Amino acid sequence: MQKFFHINRDQRTLLAWLFCMAVCVVLLIYFNDRNAAEDIRGENDSAWQNNAEYSQNNGKYSRDNRYNSANRYNSRDNRYRSDDRYADDQYPSDRPAPQLHPFDLNTATPSELRGLGFTERQIKSVMKYRSLGGIYRHPEQLSKISGMTKGQYDALFPYFTVSDDFKPASDFVEVPHGNGRSRNNDGNPNAENLDGDATSGKNNAQNRNANEYPVKLKPGETIALNSADTTALKKVPGIGSYRASQIVNYRERLGGFHSIDQLLDLDNLPADILKYFTLDKVALRKIKINRLSVNQLITHPYISYLQAKTIAEYRMQKGRISALSELSINRNFTSESIQRLEPYIDYTP
Repeated sequence: MQKFFHINRDQRTLLAWLFCMAVCVVLLIYFNDRNAAEDIRGENDSAWQNNAEYSQNNGKYSRDNRYNSANRYNSRDNRYRSDDRYADDQYPSDRPAPQLHPFDLNTATPSELRGLGFTERQIKSVMKYRSLGGIYRHPEQLSKISGMTKGQYDALFPYFTVSDDFKPASDFVEVPHGNGRSRNNDGNPNAENLDGDATSGKNNAQNRNANEYPVKLKPGETIALNSADTTALKKVPGIGSYRASQIVNYRERLGGFHSIDQLLDLDNLPADILKYFTLDKVALRKIKINRLSVNQLITHPYISYLQAKTIAEYRMQKGRISALSELSINRNFTSESIQRLEPYIDYTP
C-alpha cells in the first residue's frame, strides 16, 4: 500500500498546481455568479421602482379622473338643481333665492330676469323671442320658455304683467259703428237687392256685429263681479278680451273677490270701471296656512316667496299658526299685507 500511494515530488507539485487551478476556477465561477445576481437584482429593483412610479402616477391619474368625474357630476347636478330652484329648500348654496316681483318679459333686462330666478338658457330664449319680434301678452306663454319647470312657472305666474305699450290697441279704443247702408249693384242706397232679401241681409249683419262687438253697459247698469264670465265682462266700457281674461284669471288665483276695490290690484286697469260692478257674496276659497308648502303658498297673489318662507319657518319653530298677527313681528308681514290676506286664511290644522 505504501508503494501504491507513494507520491514523489513532481507529482506533489502537479497536484498542488491542480488544486490551485481548481480553487481559482471555483472562485471565478463564484464571483461571476455573484455579479450576475447583483445585476439581475439591480434590474429587478429598477423595474420595481419603475412599476411603483407608474402605479403611483396611475393612482394619481385615477384620483384626478375620479375628482374630475365628481366635478363633472356635481356640475351637472348643480345645473339640474338651478333649473328647479322653486322646490322647497332646494336652492343651490352659491346662488341667492329669487326675489319675485311684478315683471314684464317684453322690457325686462337680463339682470332683472336673473334676479327673478331665470337661468341663462331661459334668458337667451326670451331675448331671442323678442329679437324675432315676439311679444309676451299672456302669462301662459311662460310655459313655452326653454327649461321652464312647473314649480318655476307656478311661482312666476302671479307676477306676470304686460305694459300698455304691448297690449292690443282694441283693448283701449272703442270702434264706432255707424248705420251703414247697403247698396245694390246700381249704387243706390236703401234699395232692395235683386233677390228681394235686403231685410234679411241687414238682420244678419246686425247679428254678426252684435256677436263681434258686444253692447256696452250704460251708466247705472252693473254686473256681478264674482260670477261674471268673460263675455259679460266685455260689456263693461274699457274692458276687452284681454282684460276680461285677466280679471277671470286673477279672480281664480285669489279665490274670489271680497271687495270691488281689489280690481285695482291689476296694472293699468282704469278706476272708473268700478262703478259697473256689484259684489255678489260667494264663499271665498281659503288657504290652509298650516298645511300648504312654500310652493303652494306663493301661488296666491297676496303671498310673496319671502312671506311663504316665513310661514314655513314659523310652523317649524313654534307649531300651528292661529292668527296672522303672530307673524307681524316679521318685517315681511306689514299691517296692510295682513289685513288684505286675512279673508283668505283657514287656520284649521
